[in-house]
Amino acid sequence: MNSLLSITSESRTAYITGKGRVQSPLIMVGAASNEMPQDESLDALADRFVIKFRVDRIKKDENWKKFITDDYDMNKEISTKFTPEEIDLVYWYCKSNVEFKEGDVW
Repeated sequence: MNSLLSITSESRTAYITGKGRVQSPLIMVGAASNEMPQDESLDALADRFVIKFRVDRIKKDENWKKFITDDYDMNKEISTKFTPEEIDLVYWYCKSNVEFKEGDVW
């Protein structure tokens, strides 16, 4: 947790044993959690994530059953890598087109 907090600071550095402080080319950080932080020691890390969305629990029984039994498309290819150009495109699109209203983000 300390390394993640350090690397998401303005200096974008982290301490690595044997190498000392190392600069990171960090552009973006994303995360997911099944609950909001309750412990005050996590506040500094939680504050690094500017946009936060709450996703409600699965409401329909049939969707819960699909989730639990893995009854979904396992063959669908999921891309988990983004190019710097794709990140810039999303940034500029959001900056120009996305408007958050009170209550949407916390």
